[in-house]
Amino acid sequence: MSHLAMNTEFAEALERFQISLEIPVISGEMESWADCVRSAYRGLTPILHEHIRAVHRPIIKQISAEDPELLCQIAGVERGDNANLEAFDKLGQRIEQLPGLATKIEPDERRLEDHLNQLVKDGLELAMQLHKQETVLSTWHDESVFRDRGTVD
Repeated sequence: MSHLAMNTEFAEALERFQISLEIPVISGEMESWADCVRSAYRGLTPILHEHIRAVHRPIIKQISAEDPELLCQIAGVERGDNANLEAFDKLGQRIEQLPGLATKIEPDERRLEDHLNQLVKDGLELAMQLHKQETVLSTWHDESVFRDRGTVD
């Protein structure tokens, strides 16, 4: 059971990003949808980077100090953070292009359907991975603090 609460600002920004991706694209509204997704991405970007710097890093440091036996798991958490940031930045490059693509392609939006479906899929998978990373970090934190290490002579 998790004892760490997710940073509210981060949780809200991540939810806004997720919701923006889940909104169906209505015919004639692709440009508006693309602006909404881009705005949510831009809102989440600094919050995500700050969350990892100000929340994850200190917790990782604490876990390392509390229970050095978990260093292997902590290395995995750090790799996960780095992979998530890299994936988020790559996704952002695609998102930043959306409004321009939408403007060029309207009214024949169906030409972008596969591209948009893949972007939404990738974005939602990444959002799920960001949620999972919070659970993983919380689990290792709980393990480092509450694990029964037996009697020490």
